[in-house]
Amino acid sequence: MLNILVPLSGKSSFKVTAENKFPRILNDINGKLLIERAAKPFLDLKIDNKITVALPQPQASKYQLNNVLKLLGNNIKSCSINGNTQGSVCSALLAIEELDLDSPLVITSFEQVFDFDINAHIKQFIDEQIDAGVLVFEAMHPKWSFVKVDENGFVTQAAEKMQISNKAIAGLYYFKSAKLFIESAKAMIRKDVK
Repeated sequence: MLNILVPLSGKSSFKVTAENKFPRILNDINGKLLIERAAKPFLDLKIDNKITVALPQPQASKYQLNNVLKLLGNNIKSCSINGNTQGSVCSALLAIEELDLDSPLVITSFEQVFDFDINAHIKQFIDEQIDAGVLVFEAMHPKWSFVKVDENGFVTQAAEKMQISNKAIAGLYYFKSAKLFIESAKAMIRKDVK
């Protein structure tokens, strides 16, 4: 069973403006919500999976997000987060009780849309027993996070909001197991690496 974890917790995730009274994930794009479009590639996975969306309780109630998630599919569960966190890694750690720790884990966001079939990519990570992986696209804008890769496509360096290459992270992070993610996240927190 593939764990899919979607931590929706950052302040920017629920930022509203005078023109837009709802958070970005509830934006209507040609008759469908952004969250609907973003969830589709994961709902269409041919790999047996369970999707957990970590939601801050006040926003979940205010925007009826639990009801929205129920309408998206039967294999989507929500997990409440009380209070503010230090970002998506901390929010993801708060949802670990919902995960099968020995199964593969994908962490993503429902704020971007993969407009291609992700089945082959996830299957390749699993079949090749890759410890961790990301999907990338070519970009140079400093708003993205980037990785450097070697001649075999293995990541040699990662940097947040710093153009160390033209390989920008597309917002999908894979871990061989949820347990490996937890160990990695704790090490990141101990070292105070963002």
